Amino acid sequence: AVDHALSEESEARLLDLLLLLPSGVVKNSAEIPGSLETSNNIARVRWAGPGSVEVLCLARSTLPSALIELRSRISRVARRLIGTASVGESFPGWAPNRTSPLLHLAQDAFRRVEGKAAALEAVHSSLEVAAILEKLPHIDAVSFGPDVNGAKSPGECVRIDSVEKTWDLTKKMLARLASAPLGGDAGDVCLDEPVDL
Repeated sequence: AVDHALSEESEARLLDLLLLLPSGVVKNSAEIPGSLETSNNIARVRWAGPGSVEVLCLARSTLPSALIELRSRISRVARRLIGTASVGESFPGWAPNRTSPLLHLAQDAFRRVEGKAAALEAVHSSLEVAAILEKLPHIDAVSFGPDVNGAKSPGECVRIDSVEKTWDLTKKMLARLASAPLGGDAGDVCLDEPVDL
């Protein structure tokens, strides 16, 4: 086996970096109480070559400006400890829009299916919706699905009875949109021309 020892100075700088990097929740959402807005995860630390260690961070935010600020903070910490930082692939943020016509339609459909009001939540993960909205910022969007326990963990499971309710909700929303499409730019659900995603 190859010996991957760091000098005492490099070891101290690496430990300082790991202690100084933001980790976990950086800021909670002001828009939706109890939801995260910005976070950082120190995802991986690995040997990258002689005297070199790579620290991978997964920075996320619902607000693009907050994500830029967090990445800048991470880069500054790395530079202060004689390291370098580079930004790789990332997922865009998706800030909640409580005035969304499509959201109101979805909430009404949920009430009809479930017999109760829907809880509005901002899920702090890499939603595909955010990637679509980055390419098509003029459309309105909501994200919903069945009840999942232990999301993004080895024990992740879905409540089977919630799958049928999600399908019923989808059908009610599509029927409503087909009978009277939402008006205005924010409610457009059709594309006039193809878009590369």
